[in-house]
Amino acid sequence: MLKPEIDGVETVVKVCLNMQKRAAEAALSCTSKPFSVLTILEVTQR
Repeated sequence: MLKPEIDGVETVVKVCLNMQKRAAEAALSCTSKPFSVLTILEVTQR
């Protein structure tokens, strides 16, 4: 019974890390493109 729960936690962790990575990429692109603030808002609201 524990195995599915562990897999579920791993999936949540992967999703969270992926979201952080995308937010970081959006922040980096924002430094070179001012209009990318909208992109950051999109990423954080997903």
